[in-house]
Amino acid sequence: MSSSTARRHRASKRFNLIARLVREPFAQFLFIGALIFAVSYYVQESHKQARQTIVVDNAVVKRIAALYQTQMGVPPSPDQVNALVDNYIRSEILYREALRLGLDKNDEIIKRRLVQKMAFLTADSDSFAALTDADVQAYYNAHKADFAVPPKVSFRHVYFRADDPKAEARAAEALRQLTAHPAESGSVGDPFPLESEYAVLSRRSAEQIFGDTPIVAHLFNSPTGTWAGPYKSGYGWHLIYISARTEKTVPPLADISDTVRKAAEAAARQTADEKAYAALKAKYTIIRSATGSETDAKLASTETGGDTR
Repeated sequence: MSSSTARRHRASKRFNLIARLVREPFAQFLFIGALIFAVSYYVQESHKQARQTIVVDNAVVKRIAALYQTQMGVPPSPDQVNALVDNYIRSEILYREALRLGLDKNDEIIKRRLVQKMAFLTADSDSFAALTDADVQAYYNAHKADFAVPPKVSFRHVYFRADDPKAEARAAEALRQLTAHPAESGSVGDPFPLESEYAVLSRRSAEQIFGDTPIVAHLFNSPTGTWAGPYKSGYGWHLIYISARTEKTVPPLADISDTVRKAAEAAARQTADEKAYAALKAKYTIIRSATGSETDAKLASTETGGDTR
């Protein structure tokens, strides 16, 4: 056998051996495993390199400078820009390392912030149609009580200080005098630390002045044009003269159309938000295995440091 024939024979044997190995399932398994490992290693290295690459291009610098100008009202100087970029790089490095260590997991503050951002993204202003005048009218008709103007009272009063044991009796005697001579209110009573006369006062404002005391209720149910009392407040005793009082009223839509439209739009936006949330919730399976009593017991155990065994 010539040397060339021998070489061809050895080459043929090697080829046949390789062909048999390629057809072997175990060899195929090893090859596929090696290929998967190589691809996975390449992808991981690519991701690692991407995570460890921080690009500070013109767009980033402009965004940093614009944010500074928005906050401070003036553009940053070149030195300030360099300092801001250094701070950006530092923040980005610490942020990425925190993610690598999984510090974002089970963090309530981060979770709350992400929830806020997701709620902002789902609160799409275009998710509901622009309201027509008929829509605003319908909302006004259905929610008139929300736009009611509370009753207001205008009055003057005569005060008798609480540290005087005869204050109530003095007030009663002064009432008889003022009933006969209404204009003589300046000649009776004690100096009041605040005002002796108030105009168009709401019930809430009256409570801020006199506290949640009997005089407030009487300001809104006593007859007008006559002296009445004595009524108790946190300061002492009072006689009151109601000069004018308006009842609770609902302004016509024409007078408060802007207010009603804003309220109607807010309600429509809330409805749209709830609809968007319902669509998101439909993607999830919710399993609530704990009953109310079990939940209460677990909360009590957490607060007391015990267990529920």
